[in-house]
Amino acid sequence: MSADRISGKERRWFLKSALAATTALTVETTLRPVGRLAQWVDSQFSLPEGNLAEKYAVFSRIIQDINLNPHNPLPRKQLKAWLLFNAACQYATINNFTVSARTAGHFLSASGQPLDITKEFFTSFSQFNLDKDSSWSKIKRSYFKWALFPQSLRSNKAPTANCFTPSGEALVSLLKSKSLKEIRYRGLTTSPNKDIAFGMGRSTLDFSAQVESISYQKGKAWHLRLTGTTYKISDLYDWDETKDLYVASSITPYWVIEKLLTIFNVRNPRRFLLYTIGKNNTEALSEPLVRVTFEDGAILQNSPYAKAFEIFTRKIAIEEPINITIPESVLN
Repeated sequence: MSADRISGKERRWFLKSALAATTALTVETTLRPVGRLAQWVDSQFSLPEGNLAEKYAVFSRIIQDINLNPHNPLPRKQLKAWLLFNAACQYATINNFTVSARTAGHFLSASGQPLDITKEFFTSFSQFNLDKDSSWSKIKRSYFKWALFPQSLRSNKAPTANCFTPSGEALVSLLKSKSLKEIRYRGLTTSPNKDIAFGMGRSTLDFSAQVESISYQKGKAWHLRLTGTTYKISDLYDWDETKDLYVASSITPYWVIEKLLTIFNVRNPRRFLLYTIGKNNTEALSEPLVRVTFEDGAILQNSPYAKAFEIFTRKIAIEEPINITIPESVLN
């Protein structure tokens, strides 16, 4: 049967029914046939990234490691972290956090391939920062104006102007003489909402534009009118910084994990978790807080079950002229 003849709903029903029909005396003997089933389903139906078969293949590998190395704490830590990331993905999906859901899911795929999040990024910005029915033209202009000044320039080096990087004093001189014709910039910018903060943190903004006109508001700011503006956003999704994420949630990690384990034919999820990750971790999963720590992310990143990757948006062009303001304090 080809993939285009079976719907996503039918695939989920098929896999869940097959998993529920599998019985065995021990966790290990249960996982082996279901793991083979997961691999077969994945190969037959070309399921999307993060599908149930893919998740079960990872789950079975970790459990096999626990059973083969009962005195090694690392596989147990990997299981806890993997389950928490799955809970975080569910939290993001429930809250329409398009960036967080996509990046965490791609991290768990362990492909390490660069990820284009143009659609997810601007969907998130539109949803949480603008009116719901904003046009594409308004969305891309609004993000550019939000990201560039003054948040970015206050914490970054001066932009490249007229093909060289001037000091603040030299840039002011170019502005005063109105001889500034071109500007290029690369630097860090902050996150405009919770979704992008959880999914990316700070990111790198690259932009270039031609300067059409310059005006000065004495003691306050310079006003530039730009044309031919293009920009893009990039980031590295990794867990190399010691920063934890605490997300107050309407769901508990345990609720999500219990559902996942039930589909995986674990008949008593709580007993299973007490055996694999211990009492304290199991109790922590019952709190109404999705907590993903640096340790969790680093453990997964250094395992076969997740991998860091580059995030990027395609180059965004603003067709209409755009006005930006550079506060005088930024250049002092």
